[in-house]
Amino acid sequence: MNTSASFEVAFDNERDGTAHQFRSPLNLSQSRSFVESDLSSRLESAEKRRRNVLTETRLRNEQHIQNAKAICEKGKEKILNRSTEILGSLEEDLATKALRRQQHLEQRVSCAKQQVTKVEQASEVRAQSEALLRETLLKQIEQDMSNKENRRRSIIENIKQKSQKTAVKVDRARSRRSVDGNGIDL
Repeated sequence: MNTSASFEVAFDNERDGTAHQFRSPLNLSQSRSFVESDLSSRLESAEKRRRNVLTETRLRNEQHIQNAKAICEKGKEKILNRSTEILGSLEEDLATKALRRQQHLEQRVSCAKQQVTKVEQASEVRAQSEALLRETLLKQIEQDMSNKENRRRSIIENIKQKSQKTAVKVDRARSRRSVDGNGIDL
């Protein structure tokens, strides 16, 4: 929109000099006062138009400035609202990620505890089975030792019995020989 205005005001000395030559001096004085009053009214109307144009331009400029300020404020408010939304969204995302991280860590801790429990149970079962195996082996060793001891005693007893039988036989044989009189003493 063009806000400039131009005015043309014709002055008397700009007019052609030939027009004044044919006028009478009386006629010239009347036209001068008429020209002066006409000139002053033209100047006043030009000044009014200039003031009106300046006022309109000032009003349009103020409206444009107000409109630009309103647009800037709306833009700032929009940016601020968007920033607030983004910040809230980021905070929610961070909270969600922290919660997920915490849940993941708790799952890992729970899984590790379960594995530790399984290992402890396996260790207990192993220790119990080793203890049971030791007991069984000790019982077997004791039984084996007892069996060997019993067998040794039985062998010794058998040897004693055989020795006694042999001694009894020898004593009988001696006694028979001594009764016979021809006996040989051993």
